[in-house]
Amino acid sequence: MTTTTWTGCAPKETLKRADNVETAPRISEDWLSLIIGLSIFVLSLAAIVKIDLLRRVVTTSFWVDVGRALGTVSKYYASLGGFGALVATYVALLVVLSVAAVALKTDIKKFALAFTAVFWIAYASWVAGNFANFAAVTPADLQKFGISWSLRLTNEGAYIFALVAGLFAGVKPPLAS
Repeated sequence: MTTTTWTGCAPKETLKRADNVETAPRISEDWLSLIIGLSIFVLSLAAIVKIDLLRRVVTTSFWVDVGRALGTVSKYYASLGGFGALVATYVALLVVLSVAAVALKTDIKKFALAFTAVFWIAYASWVAGNFANFAAVTPADLQKFGISWSLRLTNEGAYIFALVAGLFAGVKPPLAS
């Protein structure tokens, strides 16, 4: 009888070169995510001295008209419009994370396709969760949007939409007989 001991670490994935020599990424996902997160944090600190390096970022508001759901964080980029800011955010994230995927020796095409799908599904869930009839909480919000009822989920109700989207994404259709 053999006994297997769990060391707490999953086996590292290795890739094979054309000459069948296995190569592993030079950096782990954990360290890479720490570096990216700290880099974004450091860039955001520039706002303390009134330099906003992340101003093209999209913001989402409560809405009853979907055309008013998206906006820009900064007035300087209002000309982009909400959807333009969302696309700029997507492109910036895709570039940064694609560089990380290359560092991890991941198939960049597969990564870009998967990231694109997850990004747009997640943001669609976030926009849906900010629908005023789902998210408005205070009587002032109800009056502001001209609605008579709300589920009062706050914008965090978007996580419910994301959960449902994830459940549907995980469902595999039955094989044709």
